[in-house]
Amino acid sequence: MSTQNKKDRADDSKRVPKSQKYYRIIALLMAVLMLSGMLFYTILQMIVAANAISSDSGQMIAVGLMYGSDVTVGFQTDTPNGFTVGSAVIKRGERTFTPLWILENTRVSVACDRNLVKEGTAYKIATGTKVTVGGYHLQLDAIPADREEAIQLVESVNTYLDGTDYYAIPSYIDGSYRVRVGHFASEEAANSAADTLPDLTSEYPLSVVSPANAGVAVLDPNNNRILFEYDCGEASNIGLEPVQTGSQKVYTKTPAQRIYDGVFVYRRYTTSTVDGVSVINLLPLEEYVAGVIPWEISPSWHHETQKVFAIAARTFALQGLYRHEAYGFDLCNQPHCQAYLGCGTANDNVYSAIAETEGMVLAYNNRLASIFYSSSAGGETITANHAWVSNPGPYIVSQPTPWEKYSIRYNGIWIEEVSPTELRDYLYNTKGYSNLKGASIDSIIIEEYAGQTGYVYTITFKDSLGNTKTVNKSDNIRSVLARYVKSSNFVVGKGSVTRTYDNVNQVSVTPVDTTPPPTLYDKITSKAADVLNQFNKMFNLTGSGIQSALPDNTATKKAATGGDAGELRLMMEDGQYNVSIDKTTVTETITASKSGNFIFAGRGYGHGVGISQWGALDLAEAGASAEFILNTYFPGIQIMPLDELK
Repeated sequence: MSTQNKKDRADDSKRVPKSQKYYRIIALLMAVLMLSGMLFYTILQMIVAANAISSDSGQMIAVGLMYGSDVTVGFQTDTPNGFTVGSAVIKRGERTFTPLWILENTRVSVACDRNLVKEGTAYKIATGTKVTVGGYHLQLDAIPADREEAIQLVESVNTYLDGTDYYAIPSYIDGSYRVRVGHFASEEAANSAADTLPDLTSEYPLSVVSPANAGVAVLDPNNNRILFEYDCGEASNIGLEPVQTGSQKVYTKTPAQRIYDGVFVYRRYTTSTVDGVSVINLLPLEEYVAGVIPWEISPSWHHETQKVFAIAARTFALQGLYRHEAYGFDLCNQPHCQAYLGCGTANDNVYSAIAETEGMVLAYNNRLASIFYSSSAGGETITANHAWVSNPGPYIVSQPTPWEKYSIRYNGIWIEEVSPTELRDYLYNTKGYSNLKGASIDSIIIEEYAGQTGYVYTITFKDSLGNTKTVNKSDNIRSVLARYVKSSNFVVGKGSVTRTYDNVNQVSVTPVDTTPPPTLYDKITSKAADVLNQFNKMFNLTGSGIQSALPDNTATKKAATGGDAGELRLMMEDGQYNVSIDKTTVTETITASKSGNFIFAGRGYGHGVGISQWGALDLAEAGASAEFILNTYFPGIQIMPLDELK
């Protein structure tokens, strides 16, 4: 919190009576005295609040970095100028960080308030008599009214402890400042220590506090000294934010050398088998996006692609709010939500794309859209209901993406061979298909594809005893066969298999000069029947090309208007565009190393719903704008400011 002083300015041309001048002088002197009395407190407040997050900082995102069974007893971080310690609240509709204390230490560990033992650089729960940091403390009965009183009390207590092995520990317990003394391995040891401090106990009554399930300690890992303690139960958690000084922004660095913006929040996580602290990164939405883009795509990719994924990552994050609420945060840092590994590799290309699209999200009918993306689609996308359960909206369509240069991209085309015995063991032991009791898999039958695509929708495995297991839904099939396939866009054969894929040599996107440009809505009004017929000819590629159709629900945004061989004409809201594609189609037969083995040969990497990351890059490099790319993958979508959503 900061203060702002205002003063009235008198007009020097006006004469002021002497009595008024006298009263003004007195008032000025009183203001100076009041300001000098508050100077220390005000400066401290300003320092502590320098970069603190508050509820009016815009949309905040809480990301789980370590949680569940992956929690650790103590987690170490570094920052150049020390840390602001604060109280963090992460609840539905509330994201706040309230500063409490300043630590000058540039390296700290936040650990369970338990008996700890130091092994190497790591803290662990002490199970024997060897204890590095004790979980029992002496606590003063006095409760400081505010931070200023807490500072004074810490200084006062330390004068009594001068010459002893003990020191005062500033703490925040159950919503109030407290002061604790020392750390001990047992209640008896703490009481014995109190008996040796008669001067202190006569001035400040002490009581022993035991380790608590929600308590955490901030430690100096260099000397194992406790710097701060925190325990507010389920009401809030301790947070640490880098102190900002000067013009250059500083960040938090983890032992893995990852760089993060925002506040690190530590939440005690205790079960019958686990006791540790979960680590949550609380930060503004725009800063979160900067920690996603470099890991979902490369920060060196075309600038329009950066803008595409700034909008997409922002939208995906907002649609996933509270996804991991049971663990105390919104999103995890894995591809399950979005890959988020901090902003250490974000460059000017990333930050400028975020700035140019700040606050922009994808919407449908002015409501936040549910969008998806994957690495590559293998030349075609599928609807969400083919991949999972239901389709969130008509903007998630199944469509050919003939501009995608998947054949030269990472895992864009792939082959995997597996023996019938190994496949049966994998399905039986790893996937739990216990009815497949035969010694091997005898056959694999593709029962159904996802619409008009090459994505497998239903597949049946039959073992050597005639037992069968049928699996439905494209992404479920990808998950079941994860050891052998990169997507469910594949063909499979025993002994050999023949597959077809495209080598896209060149793509160009150019606007069509139309004066005035016809609108899609005029076409629908005047020639509805013709337009609907044109939809079925959306892609008309001759020679080595393909001929496919978009579903009628794309009518609100996109239509075909003919085109030359190997060329598409797309109509977007801002006009018509020609997409020229030069490609060749490859058909090849792959033979297994052993005649009885199965061969999986596929295209694309991921679930195949929504944006293809590599396909978006291909369009951007061909001259397409971010708006064009997003409207191509999500027909009928709106790009609009977050604050204008319904």
